[in-house]
Amino acid sequence: VQEGYSVIGVARDIEKLKTVSIQLNDKSTKGGVIIPLSCDVTNIESRSNLLLSLKELIPSPKYINLLVLCAGTFAWDDNPDISHNYLMNANSYSKQQMISELKEQKLILSTTSSSQTIHHENKEKNNENK
Repeated sequence: VQEGYSVIGVARDIEKLKTVSIQLNDKSTKGGVIIPLSCDVTNIESRSNLLLSLKELIPSPKYINLLVLCAGTFAWDDNPDISHNYLMNANSYSKQQMISELKEQKLILSTTSSSQTIHHENKEKNNENK
């Protein structure tokens, strides 16, 4: 934002994001802006609403240049209200679905995950050690 980039921030808690957006937008001297949007990636309707908003904000043939998708949750061992399936959905499946939906709408062109990068780097190190 301070370098003039437009950033679309997405969070479940839109009020916290709006507060951060106002603070960063006030510091922007090169025309950058944060546009806050709300989405719960575990909720299909919420993801659909986000896609509609993104399509309005990013008209074709433009697309998202960088996507940092770090939605997720965790649970304490003694919390019986959080199931393993819920955690897998929140931390993996729903993010994969969101990426698929963004690709389908041509809002992103390609992806690289940190786990793919780490796996590739570890594979190269193992080959060097042989």
